[in-house]
Amino acid sequence: MTDLKTDVFAGAQRRARYEERPAEPAPVAPGRVSDPDPVGVGGVGTDLEPFRAPAEQEATSSAWKAFLAKLGLGRAAPDAGEVADRENERVIRQATWTRAMSVIVVNPKGASCKTPAAIITAGVLASIRGGYVAAWEASEAPGDLADRAEGDPARGLTELLAASALVTSAGNLAGYTAPQTSHAAVIGTVSARAALSPQDVLTVRGLLDAYYHLTVADTANNVQSPTFLTALDTADAVLIPATLNLQSLRGLQRAMSTLQQRTTEHLHGITSRVVVVVSHDGGPEDTELAATAVETIRQRYNPRAVIEVPFDPAIRRDGEITLANLSPASQRAWRTVARHLVDALQHAPEPSPIPGHPAQPVQKGN
Repeated sequence: MTDLKTDVFAGAQRRARYEERPAEPAPVAPGRVSDPDPVGVGGVGTDLEPFRAPAEQEATSSAWKAFLAKLGLGRAAPDAGEVADRENERVIRQATWTRAMSVIVVNPKGASCKTPAAIITAGVLASIRGGYVAAWEASEAPGDLADRAEGDPARGLTELLAASALVTSAGNLAGYTAPQTSHAAVIGTVSARAALSPQDVLTVRGLLDAYYHLTVADTANNVQSPTFLTALDTADAVLIPATLNLQSLRGLQRAMSTLQQRTTEHLHGITSRVVVVVSHDGGPEDTELAATAVETIRQRYNPRAVIEVPFDPAIRRDGEITLANLSPASQRAWRTVARHLVDALQHAPEPSPIPGHPAQPVQKGN
């Protein structure tokens, strides 16, 4: 009969023969550093270090930070572009003046880019400042502003001019606008009207300046007409959009020449308050022309800024333009444009150029 106690100890002895024990550390040769981690790729005491790729660690860390940011538990560090974009927004939002300010959009051969530029610029300014920005049609003949803006308003520039004497409040004036999702207001032509006269320009500006902080005027192609020159002479900053084709760039050249020839007191130093926008229309481009155009404009005309904006399919030759539909890159570029316009407006002459405006000094007789 087998003794139970003997069998137990016999099993213990057999178990001891199969039990794993820690290996004895190998001797370390002089001049070598042993790896304290026995799970390293090279084992203990080898020349190979454990595999810990810095690039992999960095990628893992970035992915982890991004994941935490999505959960609202952490924030990824902004890149240089994001920092500049936030600064642009801050400058646009915080800018103040002691009177209403006006931007005029000019290019006698850039009809396809002026109206979108007016709508987008007004939209960017209004979206950041919370409204109080209006884009309006300062052209002799009816243009495309109402067609490219959002909405289908019942009244516009024609009706506003007819009822101008009756507009005594912001509520009255709002009835002649097309409100945009960007919080901008657009006043275009929705019904037949007579040719806009210089006096009409002053009338509209007087009404808009009373109720809006900023206005953006969309102009026609005839830079020699009295209507255009009145709008120009009463503007505080100029936006010249141009696409990368010879016709549009010639229009830019003609616009700058017109500015340089004006001698009115309000336009003194106006070229330093010019912002040029160079855009792409998605069509074929001369590679050499595109590469040199921006630098050539800077050197020849020395405007306040030359901003290149990317092609955006949301800006079509027909259909409504909605600011929110623009690509993120396009929106960021246009915020840069708006910031430079705001900077330019800070250097505009203090008195209002509109006769009879509250900020216009009264000329006393002798």
